[in-house]
Amino acid sequence: MSALMERIRQENLSIFESVNKFIDCTKTARIAQAKAQAAELSQFQQNLQQSTEQFLTTTAQERIAQAKAQAAELSQFQQNLQQSTEQFLTTTAQERIAQAKAQAAELSQFQQNLQQSTEQFLTTTAQERIAQAKAQAAQLRQFRKDLFMSVIGESGL
Repeated sequence: MSALMERIRQENLSIFESVNKFIDCTKTARIAQAKAQAAELSQFQQNLQQSTEQFLTTTAQERIAQAKAQAAELSQFQQNLQQSTEQFLTTTAQERIAQAKAQAAELSQFQQNLQQSTEQFLTTTAQERIAQAKAQAAQLRQFRKDLFMSVIGESGL
């Protein structure tokens, strides 16, 4: 029985050694696999970091370029607006000056015409009144004469 026990112990030892070998091989393989996965994960993290930084740099550059373009467009728009405003104000001022000159000329002509019409009216009215006064004076003289003749003519009869 001791031989059987010895044989069982040797088989147990052989199994134990096989299991230990298997465990060592599996452990080594798993450690190598874990190191490989860690290296892959580290490489992935580095690639991700690099891609993220490159993306952010590119995006920032694009946004800066876009902002510069928008600033240039806005500046050009502001300049065009300023120029249009100044041109509009100049044109409007010139039109108003021309309109004011035309109105002043019309008003001056109206004033001259009014003065001329007034003078003509006053001259005509004065002439008519003088003529009327002369006619009335002539009629009055004739009336006096007629009256005188009628008074003297009756008394002399």
